Amino acid sequence: MTDVRIFGKIPPQNLEMEKVVLGAIMLESSAFERVSDLLKAETFYLESHKEIFQSMSSLAANNSPIDLLTVVESLKKSGKLDAVGGPYYISTLTNNVVSSASIESHSRIIHQKYLQREIGRIAGDLYAESFDDATDGLDLLEKADKLFLEVGGSTYRSSVQNMQTVMTKTMEKIEYYRTLDTAITGVPSGFNQVDRATRGWQDGDLIIIAARPSTGKTAFALNLAINAAKEDRAVGIWSLEMDAVSQGTRMLSAESRAHMLKLQTGKISSDELQEIYNTPMKRLMNLPVFFDDNSDLTLTKLRSSARRLVKKHGMKLLIVDYLQLMQGEEKRSNREQEISKISRGLKNLAKELKIPVIALSQLSRDVEKRKDNKPMLADIRESGSIEQDADVVIFLYAENEEARRDDASLENVRHIRIAKQRNGTLLDTNLDFDASIQLFTDPKVQWKKVDLSEPKQADLPF
Repeated sequence: MTDVRIFGKIPPQNLEMEKVVLGAIMLESSAFERVSDLLKAETFYLESHKEIFQSMSSLAANNSPIDLLTVVESLKKSGKLDAVGGPYYISTLTNNVVSSASIESHSRIIHQKYLQREIGRIAGDLYAESFDDATDGLDLLEKADKLFLEVGGSTYRSSVQNMQTVMTKTMEKIEYYRTLDTAITGVPSGFNQVDRATRGWQDGDLIIIAARPSTGKTAFALNLAINAAKEDRAVGIWSLEMDAVSQGTRMLSAESRAHMLKLQTGKISSDELQEIYNTPMKRLMNLPVFFDDNSDLTLTKLRSSARRLVKKHGMKLLIVDYLQLMQGEEKRSNREQEISKISRGLKNLAKELKIPVIALSQLSRDVEKRKDNKPMLADIRESGSIEQDADVVIFLYAENEEARRDDASLENVRHIRIAKQRNGTLLDTNLDFDASIQLFTDPKVQWKKVDLSEPKQADLPF
């Protein structure tokens, strides 16, 4: 037995429970299958119990029966029989077992003790490492996040449900939808046609919004964030391309309808500035939107930060700008494999947190070679797995340059194409986009602008 004492105390364990579980497995043939997803050899505290369970696992892998005789024989062949206490000790494991009826609850207790020991071990290692002057604090924090997440990920949650359970949950959800005053069952986008097609962004979904550079995808994402926040949905935005203040400037321009260039250069009158303070600024400051502009974002960091936002602020929508700028946990030579792992991680994160995750993505140059500029799923850059992992794929694109030259009204039109949707309809529609104020609207929506007059060149500081 490894007796590593901390502050003079023996690590958490329950030896009697370990004996009962091992004995129950040998008495009833089906017992091993009931606990094999939860328990593994290292879950046990006693070294002898680890060896006994490992022998049981080997027998199960070979489709051999698990009982007192086969376990003794297996340990004899591996040369571990005497080390675990011989045949006599193994026979004593069944003495106090009446049945295996409670084996699942007993196994959960053993597993909880194992988690406690692992947490203590990791904390001790990190504590010791923190005294090393060569240790980088941020690297140590990331390591701690990763190690504790790995321990948490070992916790078993049964995923098998029978038809009765599934149908009951299905009817409960339908009954809940009937109580709503709207057909929007998820987080609203704020755009009529998009919401009608998607019913809002659904929990657990990975939504990819793909576009070429300078099409307005970041502005679109920020508009989505504001629209959701105005419906009292907390939103987290992770931007690898733009700092939080730049995002705030775009949001303020869209909310106030003040020319963004005037905000960026400070060429704005006192009256205009006061009007912005009085209304748009106050509206934005009260919205539940949270920013993270860390430029070296990894899945581990995102997962850790997102979990905290869900727990502390009830985050309902997560936005990443943009997917191809995220870093992998390991340095891989194949970038496509790295992006594949990231897209799968984002989908898993959406399922784990039970919220929609929107990830912006770049499109390849092939789009611009087509006369109509219409993107296809194969145009998503660097990984076909993005298309596979996504529940919804939305393309944002403009008419080609020649068409915009011939018809000036097309300059402010952006096409929205839902090219993939697992649980909804596909869609081709348009939105109006005013790049000067970074605002998307449903077509033909009018608004009162604070001042849309573009600053004169002479007024600009460059």
